[in-house]
Amino acid sequence: MTERVHAILRASWIVALAITVVAASANGSEMVHGLRVAAPAYDEARLAALDAAIAEGTYRDIEAVVVLRDGELLVERYYGDASRDATHNPRSVGKTFAATI
Repeated sequence: MTERVHAILRASWIVALAITVVAASANGSEMVHGLRVAAPAYDEARLAALDAAIAEGTYRDIEAVVVLRDGELLVERYYGDASRDATHNPRSVGKTFAATI
């Protein structure tokens, strides 16, 4: 496989991992950019492990992990120089992930 395919698969796996940290549904009240913020109902240790793996370079070129649950913002993390206001190039990760599920 090409490096691009590997990068897409790594990114898809990371998104899938981030989604699996969700433990229960809860309603939040804070709003961020038009999205209601979900109560933090996920395994903090798994998210910390993901953060550490990205920081160590296990997963390269990861700029952000954003997880929505039931239309609410559950997890929003940015790495390196990335931020919510920065332009991100998701390439085909979204399509790959959608096709996978």
